[in-house]
Amino acid sequence: MIVSKDDFPVYELTLENLIKRKDYVQMHEFILHSSLDVIEQVQWNSNNMYLKTIDRFNELLITCLVTPSNAKFLILHEGRNEDAIKNFFNEVYELFVKVVMNPFYESNQKIALQSFDERVRSAARKHL
Repeated sequence: MIVSKDDFPVYELTLENLIKRKDYVQMHEFILHSSLDVIEQVQWNSNNMYLKTIDRFNELLITCLVTPSNAKFLILHEGRNEDAIKNFFNEVYELFVKVVMNPFYESNQKIALQSFDERVRSAARKHL
């Protein structure tokens, strides 16, 4: 999930291979949104964009990257593969910057570009 600086979700993607338990499927969005308060606290104690694992819900982990514009990249997953997640975030961040720099993109607008979605899925297959 990518959340704008105003806490508006601009992009969401579900990757079934990250979470094997299906009983939390309806709660994924709620779990990610509830971690936004934790991100607000953690981001001011770090100089890095990549905040690593910032919260957990039972066995599910929430990992975050905060951009200089205060957009938040969140991923809900089981297990710890920090390097793969960091590489995934870096690739998606590059794609995100290209979209945001487009003069036709308005801040807080949902990213509904098929090419963006395909490239994010490709990055997920490659890194996750």
